[in-house]
Amino acid sequence: MLSGLVAVVVIAAIPLYISSNKTSNICTKGKNIELIKEASLIIPNYYQGNKLNAIATKIKQLSGYNKDPNCLYVVFKNSEFIGNLNQAQAYLNKFKAYYNPKVGLSSYFGYYVTPQSMQNDLNFYLQNEHNKPPLQITLPRPPQ
Repeated sequence: MLSGLVAVVVIAAIPLYISSNKTSNICTKGKNIELIKEASLIIPNYYQGNKLNAIATKIKQLSGYNKDPNCLYVVFKNSEFIGNLNQAQAYLNKFKAYYNPKVGLSSYFGYYVTPQSMQNDLNFYLQNEHNKPPLQITLPRPPQ
C-alpha cells in the first residue's frame, strides 16, 4: 500500500517538474519581438548601453522572461555592459538551463550565439576586470 502511494506521488510530481522547467518564448511573441529586434541592433554597439538597459528593463517586466533564452541573452548582455558580471553569470546559468541547440535563438541574433560563446565573452570580461591597472590620473601642475 505504501509503495503504491509513493509511486502515485512520484508520478503526480513529474508533470510539475516538467512544466516548471519549460522554456518560454515570451520575447518572440507578438509585439515583444520588437524588443529583440531593437536589442539585436544595439548589442554590437557597446556605446549604446543606455538603450540596451532600457530594453532589458522592459524585458524583466515580462512574465516568463527568465525562462526564455532570447530574453535571457539580452539581460545577460546588458549585465555585461553595465559591469555586473556576477549577475551576468547568473543569467548565463539560467540561459544554459533553457537553451535548446536544436532551436537556437531568434535569427535577429544570428546563429553564432551559444552558451559557449556567451561564456567566452564573460570570461573575457572577468579576466579584464581582474587585470585592470589601478586608475591613475595625472593633474597638471599649478603655475609657479
